[in-house]
Amino acid sequence: VVVDNIASPTITAGSTKFCTGGSTRLSASCSDGNFEWGQGLAGDHPIVSTSNNYTAKCNLNSCLSNEGTIIIEVVETPNAPTALLTGTINNENKVCEGNSISLSGTCNIGNINWKTITSTNFAPIKSDTYYATCVITYGDVTCTSTESNIYNEYIPKPTKPEIYSTNGWDICIDNST
Repeated sequence: VVVDNIASPTITAGSTKFCTGGSTRLSASCSDGNFEWGQGLAGDHPIVSTSNNYTAKCNLNSCLSNEGTIIIEVVETPNAPTALLTGTINNENKVCEGNSISLSGTCNIGNINWKTITSTNFAPIKSDTYYATCVITYGDVTCTSTESNIYNEYIPKPTKPEIYSTNGWDICIDNST
């Protein structure tokens, strides 16, 4: 039985849009009676993690209100990026002092975000690990992938060799040094 004079419930959520792997807590309230969830939900504050139109009705002495609805949207979180390092010795992620490297990467969705560096083309001054994530924004929700990393081994220039003679610096014909 639906009675038009019973107000529909007010349904709220911690967030109506969130990234894959997230969840939100629903709440409902009735000005008259008690609420009953649809979609098989139970409890005062069920936690949901899938996109759906979640509903509830108010029940006053076995008389039901019209449904109240809240739309929950789960948006895709990017996969971790594929990180690449170019400009290295034999593609072994090693670079000699004074040489430059380039970092690049691909994301299934969104854009790559390198942490702790301001440029993706540079001459490293030490061995280091570079970290990247993929980031995408849906309106007011930003989803970030797990990190990928790539290691670069820095090889300093060898020191100049010292040249010396075993018997001084004088060299005579038929003498060896």
